[in-house]
Amino acid sequence: MKNHVIKYLCVQMVVLSMVTGLCGFKASAYASTKEATKKEIDLDNTTAYAFDEEGITLYLPPEYLDTKGIIEYSATDLTSGDGLYLIEATYRGMTPENVEKLMENPTEEGTAKYRNSTAMLFGIIGIDKNRNASDIVSIVNAQLLEYGADEDSLLKESDITEVTTYEDCTYYKAKLPEENNYDNLEPEFQEEFDLLLSYADSIIENADYHEALGMFPGVVGSKVSFETTDIDGNPITSDEIFAKNDITMVNVWATWCGWCVKELPELEEINNKLAKKNCAIVGLLGDGMNDGAIEDAKALLDDAGCTYTCIMPFDGWQDQFNMDNGWPTSFLVDSTGTIVAAPIVGAQVKKYEEAIEKALAGKTDESYNDPGYNSVKNNEGAYRIFVVDNDSKPVEGTMIQFCSDDTCNMGATDKDGIATFEKPEGVYEVHVLKAPKGYKANDDVYLTINEYSDLTIVLEKE
Repeated sequence: MKNHVIKYLCVQMVVLSMVTGLCGFKASAYASTKEATKKEIDLDNTTAYAFDEEGITLYLPPEYLDTKGIIEYSATDLTSGDGLYLIEATYRGMTPENVEKLMENPTEEGTAKYRNSTAMLFGIIGIDKNRNASDIVSIVNAQLLEYGADEDSLLKESDITEVTTYEDCTYYKAKLPEENNYDNLEPEFQEEFDLLLSYADSIIENADYHEALGMFPGVVGSKVSFETTDIDGNPITSDEIFAKNDITMVNVWATWCGWCVKELPELEEINNKLAKKNCAIVGLLGDGMNDGAIEDAKALLDDAGCTYTCIMPFDGWQDQFNMDNGWPTSFLVDSTGTIVAAPIVGAQVKKYEEAIEKALAGKTDESYNDPGYNSVKNNEGAYRIFVVDNDSKPVEGTMIQFCSDDTCNMGATDKDGIATFEKPEGVYEVHVLKAPKGYKANDDVYLTINEYSDLTIVLEKE
C-alpha cells in the first residue's frame, strides 16, 4: 500500500491544525462535486484498515489502495487519553517518486508545491463516556482558544454530523474545509481526488465502529513484577519497591529526553512530600543499557539533587511499562504491584500529586494527560529532534529534514541522537530523509508545535 499514517506527536498541533482544518465552517470549495457523486463501496472487494485505539476499522475500495497520489491517514486521541478521537484521510497530489526526489534535493518552489498539494477526503470524530456533539465543541474550542485561535476558527455543532454510536462512544462525520488546496492540484490529481472523494461517505457509513482501546489498552489492573538493580548496581525486586508504599509512582525517563531531565529537581521535591503519605517516586532509566548512559544519568541525578531510587531496565520492561505514547511516562502502582490508574504521559509536574491523591482514594478512572505531552516549551530558541531506536538508544547520523512553508533545512543527529534547528517559532514538518545503516527507512511525517519544543522519532532496526 502506498499510503502512510502521519505521526502527530504534539497534540496542540493536532488540535490547531487538524481540527481547524478538518471542521470547515463554510461550505466546501468542492461541495458541488461531493454532492453530485457518491459511489457505494463493494464490501466484498475492500481491504480493512484498523485503528484499534480509536475504535474504527475502515473498509477501503481498490481505488484507495493503488493511487497515483498519496493518501495519508492520521489517527489520534485529541485529549491524550480522555477519549476524544480523530481519524482523518488526506490526499496529496504528488507521486511518491516526486516526493522522494524533493526530499533529496529540496527547493523553495518544490517545497511550496509539497505543502500546497493536500486536499482532505474525510474526517471522523468520536467521543466516549456518553458525551455528545456539544461536549466535542466545548473541549475543542477551549483548547483552540488556549492556543491562540481566533473566534472565527471555533468549531460549531453544525460542523459535525452524527454517524453512529457504539456502547458509550458516539462518532461524527466532520464537514470538509473550505480551503482545501483543490485548485492547486494538477488536473490528473484533481480527477483522482474526485474519484476518491466520491467513495468517502460510503467508507464512513460502512466502517466498523467498535471498542476504542485508547492510549493504554489493558494497562490499568495489570501486575508489575521484576528483578533488576538500582543505578549503583545493587539487586532489587519489584516486591521490595512496592510493598513498603501505598502508591509508588514509577517515572520512566531517559538521559536523551530533555523534558525528562528538566523535571528531575521537582520530582525530588514531590518525593519528599510523598514520604508523609507513605508514597514514593522511583525512576526507571529507559536508556540504561550501557555504561555511558548510566554515568550520564548519575551525573544528571546528582545535579538535580535526586535521592529517590532509580532502577535499571530489565528483560521485558517495555511489556510492563508501555512507552509508545511519549517520554517520560509515569505509572501509579499499589503495594501489590498493580497499576491502578491511567499512566501520565509527559513532564506534568503539577498533575503528579493530584493523581497520587486520587489513586490513594481509589479513583482510577481519571485521565491526567494534557495536550502537548511531548513538548518542552521555552526551549532556549531552538527545536530539537531526538532520534532513538527500539531500545531507546540514541541513533547518530540520521539525516533530518526540517521544513517551513517556504524552505527546508537539513541536519544530522549527533552522538546523543539530537539534531538542533535554530529557526523562528512556527509549525514545521519534520522528515527522516535518510536513516543510518542498520535501520529501516521512516516515511512518516511529523509536525512541531508553534513554540520551541522537543520531538522524538523512533527508528526500527533492520
